[in-house]
Amino acid sequence: MRSETPPRANTARVDRRLDMAFLLSAPVGRGGANHSWDVLFVQDALNRVPSADGGPQPPLTSDGLCGPKTRKAISNFQLKHFGWSGADGLVEPGKQTHRKLEEYDKSGPGKTTPPPAKPEPVATRFVVQRVGAERSFGALEQDCFFQLISVPHNYHTVYWLGPRWKKHPRPPTGKFRGYPSIFNSRVALRSSDFACDAAFLSTEYRKTARTGREERKVESQLVLAHPRSQCAVPMETHLIGPRGLVRSVASSRKPRSGGIYIPPVIPAGYTPGVSTSLSGYFHPIAI
Repeated sequence: MRSETPPRANTARVDRRLDMAFLLSAPVGRGGANHSWDVLFVQDALNRVPSADGGPQPPLTSDGLCGPKTRKAISNFQLKHFGWSGADGLVEPGKQTHRKLEEYDKSGPGKTTPPPAKPEPVATRFVVQRVGAERSFGALEQDCFFQLISVPHNYHTVYWLGPRWKKHPRPPTGKFRGYPSIFNSRVALRSSDFACDAAFLSTEYRKTARTGREERKVESQLVLAHPRSQCAVPMETHLIGPRGLVRSVASSRKPRSGGIYIPPVIPAGYTPGVSTSLSGYFHPIAI
C-alpha cells in the first residue's frame, strides 16, 4: 500500500494565505498527524492572535514542525478560551479550537489577503484610444468612451466625454479597439488625473489639384483642457455630423468648442472648410 508523501515545508508556504478550513486536513498538536502544511497554517493562525487573547509571545517560527513551542502555544490558546477541560493541545479539523482560530484569520473563509495597492506613478507620455475600431463615429453616448494609458507604467483609466451634469451611460465591457494616439503632457500626471473640460473636433480641409479636381481630407483632435497641461491629441477616428462626416458650419483659424480653444492643424496646401465638434467633460469611470 502506497503511503502519501507530504510536500516539503517550503512548498506549503505558497498556500498559507488560503482558507484554514480548506488546508487543515488532519489534527495538529499533541498526538496529531502533524503534516507540515497543516502545521504551517496553524502556526500562522496562532501568530495572528494577540497575546492578550492567548497568542504566542514571542511569535512562533513558521517552519512546519510541530515542536514543543508549537504544542505549548496551542495549549495556551485553548486554556485562554476553553479552560483546563478544553486544553488538550490538539487542533482538529472542524472542532472548537479550529473554529476559534478562524475568527482571527483576517483573510476570512475562502479568501486571500490581497497585497496593498501600489500608488500609480506619474508620467508625461500617454496613449489614448476610443472604444470602437471604426474610422468614424457619431455623437451617441455609447461611442464616447476613451481609454487613457500611461507610458511606460501601463496604468489605464476609462473616460466618458459628455455633459458635466449628466450621469454616464453603462461603460463598455469589452476591449478598447480604437486607433491609439500618443501624446505628451507638459507636466507629470497620472492616467486618472485628466478629469477636465474636453472636446472632440473633426474639420474638413479642401484643396484644388492641378487637374482641377477638388480634394478633401479630414483632421480630428481630442482636446483635453487640463488646468496644468492642455493637450490637443491628433486622432485617427472622426466625428460624424448630422449632414455626413462634418456639419455645414464654417470653421475659423482659431476654432473653439464649448469655450475650449482648439489649435488648428491645417495640412499644407489645404484650406479649412466645415467642422463638427462634441464638447463636454472628460468623466473618469470606475470599471
